[in-house]
Amino acid sequence: LFTDYKIIANGPIRGSFQVIYEKDSINKTQFKEQKIFIFDKGQNLNRIEVKYEGLPNDTSINIVVGLVKRPNTKNFIDEKLGILTLWGLTNDDTTNEFLGTAVILPKEYFVDFIDEQNHHLIICKPSIENRIMYYAGAGWTRSGDFRNFDDWYEYLKNYTLRLISPLKITIIRENENDERKNR
Repeated sequence: LFTDYKIIANGPIRGSFQVIYEKDSINKTQFKEQKIFIFDKGQNLNRIEVKYEGLPNDTSINIVVGLVKRPNTKNFIDEKLGILTLWGLTNDDTTNEFLGTAVILPKEYFVDFIDEQNHHLIICKPSIENRIMYYAGAGWTRSGDFRNFDDWYEYLKNYTLRLISPLKITIIRENENDERKNR
């Protein structure tokens, strides 16, 4: 259970909050975990930024993120893009249609995918500052945004490609432009 929280943003376009876990331990070494969740309007994936304090900075620790297995679903892994997704019936009531869940992990943190009894997992290697960042979320056919797995995967792929090659904007003030012309 988290020991503290803080609401960072509560706007109409972006919501964000932080939770802190202070009593975790690995091999009897206590550490503090801070997670910031960022939710953007109109997006099915949310950014999660995690910072660990008290862990060794020698990159000997791996962290896992993943998805809980559900009956009647199939998982799909795209190692090249760092996508782990699960798609299938939302539950036993077929009127609830299909649900996709996903985790996207940037390459700098990726180690491997593993499958456990109740989870599909991605093994992560934190940065030297003991940080990781990943994206997680879901898409539902009843929302009208996704008709099938192909629509869901196309959304995940395009989202990941935008993360890899973000839009860059350069603002040139009119005076700066005039100075450049006179050089």
